[in-house]
Amino acid sequence: DKVFQGMVDHFLPKEAGKKRAVIQFSVRTQSDGDKLYYLSVDNGSCRYSRGQHSDPNVTLMMKLPTFMRLIAGELDGIVALMQGHIKVKG
Repeated sequence: DKVFQGMVDHFLPKEAGKKRAVIQFSVRTQSDGDKLYYLSVDNGSCRYSRGQHSDPNVTLMMKLPTFMRLIAGELDGIVALMQGHIKVKG
């Protein structure tokens, strides 16, 4: 939850403008299966929720170690995508 709250806290409303989008995250753990969160961007605001959204614009799927390296700034998202560490649907 802290990671996603941090994303909300660092959201730049001016950059988003009046755009609307839902970004689903599916983070696979070895012990608990998939952890699901989504970010909702709507008209300059951003919030996160746990669980599966009914109609996300995009879903990002990755294993927990990849997610941890991304949020720590140790792994570039584009590199991770090109190497197959992140899968994108939508």
